[in-house]
Amino acid sequence: MEMLRHYVSYNRWANHIIVNFLHDISQEDFSEDMKNSFPSIQATVLHLYAAESVWLGRLKGNPDAPFPLFEKFPSKKESLDLWESTSKDFEKFMSTCTDDFATQSITYHRMEKVEQTEAKWILHHVMNHSTFHRGQIITMLRQLGYDDLPMTDFIKYQRLQ
Repeated sequence: MEMLRHYVSYNRWANHIIVNFLHDISQEDFSEDMKNSFPSIQATVLHLYAAESVWLGRLKGNPDAPFPLFEKFPSKKESLDLWESTSKDFEKFMSTCTDDFATQSITYHRMEKVEQTEAKWILHHVMNHSTFHRGQIITMLRQLGYDDLPMTDFIKYQRLQ
């Protein structure tokens, strides 16, 4: 469980670094339509927020935790604040979990199916998912001409501890 808590803390740290960088880019670049899993950095940020939010709800015992959807995207600041806030909430939640939580079976609904997965696998999935999409954000920033991009490697985080 210690490793999972550490991984969640790493995720919050890495998200914070990306959020800080994104605060300094233009709204135009933040919402620029690009070819990727999601059509913009903003859409990717909101997907990360939504995924972390729904999984956190499920881990907290809400099998029907809603996946946040947006009719209209919030502002850049609101988008980044949502993502960062959820990462902090995830870390706060993990600090309250006992060691046996890792092997607890979590029941949730997905596409009208009832699923069950041990908490440790969900946690690993969510953190890995975030790492994947942070990498996509870095790639989109490179395509927009940004350089001197932040490094969010796990080993860098570990060295800072």
